[in-house]
Amino acid sequence: MIDDEDNGVPIRGRNTNQRSKRKKSEITHGKLCRATARLLDKKPLRAIKIADITNTAAVAPSTFYIYFADVEEAVLAAIAEIEKELPKIELIVLNLTPENLEREIKIFVKKYIEFWDEHFAILRTRNLAADEGEPRFREARARMLAPTLDALEKKVDELRGSDLLASKVESGAVAALIMGLMERLAAIVRIQPATSYLTRRKLIDASVFMICGFIRPTASNTDLS
Repeated sequence: MIDDEDNGVPIRGRNTNQRSKRKKSEITHGKLCRATARLLDKKPLRAIKIADITNTAAVAPSTFYIYFADVEEAVLAAIAEIEKELPKIELIVLNLTPENLEREIKIFVKKYIEFWDEHFAILRTRNLAADEGEPRFREARARMLAPTLDALEKKVDELRGSDLLASKVESGAVAALIMGLMERLAAIVRIQPATSYLTRRKLIDASVFMICGFIRPTASNTDLS
């Protein structure tokens, strides 16, 4: 007997005995995660029932409990899935120089917002639950932000280290402020109605201006280098 769990599943739409290399368990897990993400586009976390997820994923209700204990676990799994798609924006940060600062920070901001645009419902849910003090969602947010936060701390320390030291300001605190700005900006540009004086482009430009101000070396730092 062929065990689909171990040997994959037939590839749909092909007149062949070839089987997918993905296990049936991985495919079902993915279906449940995608169903959860679609539901978050339509309703808040607390309003989603397990039956909603299984109906949307077209699987038996009992199947849900093979993978998750509750709806929150399914949402956390969906967060983990989109984390794999997060662009390596920490590499942009690590390659910042005084000469390319404004150009590369604009790329950094746009890529971050594009990721939020693609996964707005999941990321908004993550932040709402984290801000309510849910430990698992706080950990999920911290894990996703950590690579960029670490890169920002290193770059701020590299470019602003001496004057921050003189002011008794920690580079990690500056990095955390930048990430807080990015998280709020990504939400605001999505929900804020555009006006003649407050457009998406103007909000991005203002954010680039502020972040450059946080990171740009002062004249004294430039002289020392």
